[in-house]
Amino acid sequence: MKYILSLSFLLSLLISNAQIIIDNTSYSTSQLVDGILVPAGSLTTVSNVQFRGCLNVSNRYQAGHFTTNGTTQLAMDFSSGVVLSTGNTADIPLGLGINPGSVAQMSRNYTSGTPGEIRSSNSAAGQDADVNNLISPENYYNGAILEFDFVPVSNEVSFRYVFGSEEYNDQSGSAFGINYNCSSYNDKFAFLISGPGISGGQGYLNNALNIARLANGSEVGINSVNDGVVGSSGGSPNAANCTGANPLWISGAPTTEFNGFIDGTELNGCTNPLTASYTGLTPGATYHIRLIVADAKDGAYDSVVYLESGSFTTDPNPLPVEFISFIGECNSRGNQLEWSTSSESNNNFFVVEKSIDGVHFVPLDTVFSVSNSQSLTTYQFTHEGFLEPLLYYRLFQVDLNGKREYLSVIAVNNDCSDEIESMIASYNATENTIHLFTNDLDGIYQVDIYNSLGQQVNSSHTQQLKGIDRASIQLTESMSKGVYSIHLQKGGNYFVDKIMVH
Repeated sequence: MKYILSLSFLLSLLISNAQIIIDNTSYSTSQLVDGILVPAGSLTTVSNVQFRGCLNVSNRYQAGHFTTNGTTQLAMDFSSGVVLSTGNTADIPLGLGINPGSVAQMSRNYTSGTPGEIRSSNSAAGQDADVNNLISPENYYNGAILEFDFVPVSNEVSFRYVFGSEEYNDQSGSAFGINYNCSSYNDKFAFLISGPGISGGQGYLNNALNIARLANGSEVGINSVNDGVVGSSGGSPNAANCTGANPLWISGAPTTEFNGFIDGTELNGCTNPLTASYTGLTPGATYHIRLIVADAKDGAYDSVVYLESGSFTTDPNPLPVEFISFIGECNSRGNQLEWSTSSESNNNFFVVEKSIDGVHFVPLDTVFSVSNSQSLTTYQFTHEGFLEPLLYYRLFQVDLNGKREYLSVIAVNNDCSDEIESMIASYNATENTIHLFTNDLDGIYQVDIYNSLGQQVNSSHTQQLKGIDRASIQLTESMSKGVYSIHLQKGGNYFVDKIMVH
């Protein structure tokens, strides 16, 4: 009995400290769509909700509800929603600060004959033509399909999602290390829409159109979105497989849409939030949606898709804010941001976010609005205490119903400080040393290192650097694979460069 109580106590601690919580039992599949994915009170009518896959098979589920908080929410940018998995959704949470590649992989691998499991080798009842078309020419396994009818109230539909997978490069160098980038193990996600006026021409049922696409039209999968490192695991990895999936893919460089792993989750990599949208619907007509995620070539190493709560909408009502401008400049206190609106109706607040690379953003603060106004309103926010010579800022607005709108990204140079010198940084893995090359390095510098998520990965170093054009910094922290930004500060002088650790 003491042993059972101890396990229960430990489990409660893990749940209370988790920053992603999976709930597989509180919502029916209909409720996951109507009320969570499609916001409560939406004018969009939903019907005929169905799920194909494994639900409550030995207490394992391929669909469920999720909520996030803390660093997990910051990295994912979703506070809640619906999750679909080729494995078991309950396997997604992981302790904070743990590199998912350093622990055993998330790999449910449902076997043939498992109730509800979808795979190409099943009898006809356990197969799916759309999954086959998505994954072809490879065999498909462990498909999860959420589908429903909807009646739009405007000519447009959209929603936000994040695709993630254990097939990605784990960047850990551990005994569990895998990397299936650019291989035939190309797990994928699809968002198929069919109905009046839609001619997909892509081989899907009912002539459906897959609108889960990157900006350049590529499908969403392992080979089209990754960290740019060709894998060494299975399926004859080759850079040509990635360029074939995404013509803009570049070896050695993360794709624009790739986010890396999300702290607090088990998956080795995820995309940034992506938006699927389609314009050309007939208001009042009935359309059909199929959301699909599936494993390619085998059922090992799971993939998931997170669908943001309330983001599926066809609501034609405009957002309640008319923006005029969003600008920023450096002053003696820091970077002064200013934005103006010409009118506001039922507006709630603004969120100011920052980024060191213009891709990965983290919130800085919330600025509450006047809520209702038909005249010019100006807001200001000052960002203080940063080291970077260049920062990107993003602003989004949230109305009283939770609806949001993003404004354009702006960049602000910290040009009120002393002149910024050029710098080149390189990393020597054998010596665990960063080498710096610039025209002047004499003096005491503070050195900080940030990963691709904008998170500081080292404790600050204060070092006396000597050398007119070259200096070396011996690190005490090990560097896992990935892209890092090296930041140096000497008084008002700032130096920044990026390194790739292979």
